[in-house]
Amino acid sequence: MKNYLTRNDYCLGIRCPGLLWISKNRPESLSPYSERNVIHFHNKKAADLYTKGLSGIRRIPESSVEEDARETEKAIAEGALDIAGATFISGSLSCRCDLIKRRSDGTYALYMIRAAAHIHQTVCHDASYQVFILATRGVRISRVFFVKLNTCYTKGESDERELFLLENISSRVASLVSGVAGRAKNMLSAISKDEMPRQPIHNGCFNPSDCENKASCFACLPEDNVFSVSGVSHETKFKLYRKGKYSFDDMMREGCLTPLQKKQIEMYQNDAPPLVDRENLKKFLSGLWYPMCFLDFETMQLPFPPFDGLRPFEPCAFQFSLHKQESLDSPLVHISCIAEPGQDPRRKIAEALCENIPDGACVTAYNMQLERQMLLTLADSFPDLRDRLRDIASRLFDMMRPFEKRWYYDGKMKGACSLKAVLHALYPDSEELDYTRLEGVHNGQEATTVYAAMCADPDAFPDRAEVLSELERYCALDTLALVKLLEKLRGAVEE
Repeated sequence: MKNYLTRNDYCLGIRCPGLLWISKNRPESLSPYSERNVIHFHNKKAADLYTKGLSGIRRIPESSVEEDARETEKAIAEGALDIAGATFISGSLSCRCDLIKRRSDGTYALYMIRAAAHIHQTVCHDASYQVFILATRGVRISRVFFVKLNTCYTKGESDERELFLLENISSRVASLVSGVAGRAKNMLSAISKDEMPRQPIHNGCFNPSDCENKASCFACLPEDNVFSVSGVSHETKFKLYRKGKYSFDDMMREGCLTPLQKKQIEMYQNDAPPLVDRENLKKFLSGLWYPMCFLDFETMQLPFPPFDGLRPFEPCAFQFSLHKQESLDSPLVHISCIAEPGQDPRRKIAEALCENIPDGACVTAYNMQLERQMLLTLADSFPDLRDRLRDIASRLFDMMRPFEKRWYYDGKMKGACSLKAVLHALYPDSEELDYTRLEGVHNGQEATTVYAAMCADPDAFPDRAEVLSELERYCALDTLALVKLLEKLRGAVEE
């Protein structure tokens, strides 16, 4: 069977020719649970849900590209007005459309159905590719509609027909069609080469999230490069990069940094001792008390709300980790709670929190907005636990604050104040606190992706018990990190 350039391939090539080459030539090196693949899974579900609610649809079952294209030609010849899965081939290019609808003037409307609430430029490139291919097959597209999710929809309360909204994006797509032929030709040439094509680092390396091929493309840069420091705008970073100025030394010489940014880089380069604002740090620490809890949630934000009362992309906690101490000298106790994939986790999480967080305890979290939001959301969901959960939320303290406010700053943080950046800077040689030594799940994105995948397709995880254990080990490390950061802050004040 011929290996066509598909619409997904085309969008991948728009973002990163190197990533397209890898997906075509070394697909086994890419994770099946990458954010990109999860988005593709949800988009397919969105198309199924939207077209399922329409009458008179001619559906093209997914088989081989050639067979699907023949079935599409047959459907059009027989006068089908609305076709889901219509497939077209033009040379080495192919596309399977979410939905096309024939209009009264003989032209068609193309519907781009996405598990998204906002349009991204990728959608327009995807649509332009389809418009181009259909035009070569004699099918003229006169309207393009973006079918998106309605974030005001609430499962169990709203009419199911309100889940999707339509947006006319015809003009945005039309401006891109003329460039499809040239782009597609370059992509076909690139994937036929023996080696991965190289290209300059660009915004697609970071947007909408870090590219899967980022490590390979960044291998030509020094470890300490313009993109590895926080607090400097992307505009400034790319300006330096395009001038061939990659290193921290280049940044210092170019005169594009603020005094604070210069200070941060100087501290890193000189391995300077941490800056400690003892007065503000003492005030912060004096506001904490025992018993003390260290709390972290893992949440899923699914496009299609799985449980009543949820909206599209609304965070839903499926797991928490809790370390707690009765007093400064008492042993550290760890409690883990994770819900069975596919079951509504909210009641289990809420009850476990009320059971394990002592009355009047001081509760700390890192960047605590999420923890506060989850506690208050659970409180609203369960009236019998409302007062208890709101009380816990009222006793939350943010462990990020001393680092965000620069009351404690280590040069190895490189301007960042995320939990992992701070932890790595303060405990660079600790195996106990090294996320890279974890098996399976190493960060919050992976945790969310894997858990959501287990909910969507449990049969794909025969080792589910081990995956759940990996999730628990990851989340436990997040709260152990809070314990260690507190120790470091106390030590800095005492010094």
